Amino acid sequence: METEATTLAIQAWHVWAAGAILLLISELLTPGGFLLASLAVGALASALCAALDWGLNAQIIVFVVASLLVYYTIRPIYLKALSKQRDNRPIGAEAYIGKVGRITEAAEAGSSGRMELGGESWKARDEAGHALQAGSQVKVVALDGLTLIVSQI
Repeated sequence: METEATTLAIQAWHVWAAGAILLLISELLTPGGFLLASLAVGALASALCAALDWGLNAQIIVFVVASLLVYYTIRPIYLKALSKQRDNRPIGAEAYIGKVGRITEAAEAGSSGRMELGGESWKARDEAGHALQAGSQVKVVALDGLTLIVSQI
């Protein structure tokens, strides 16, 4: 026959395990940065303590210590690995810096003309303020709003 203490320990084990599962699901659904996953590991450690009939104070201490240990040791490794996976390539008009295009509409010195780059027509201005000749090849060196700053090749 089961004693009352054993029944309470099993119930505590279920509570800790359910809490760990809910924390893991919440980690997957939110941009938590591994905080909720750290708490889930602490809850799993406490579930093990509850299954071994440790007292509630011991379970809480294990939860706090395990959560902090995981948060401060594994989280930095996780975030470092995550940052390496991010694609740091430039997007939009910034992706055109360093590319070569062709002037389609000439421009007087100091004014803007048009150039074709990537199948699109862009407003272009010479970085040194020189005139741009139609048909000449230019290299994009910077961006000023949606105007490409170019240098003649």
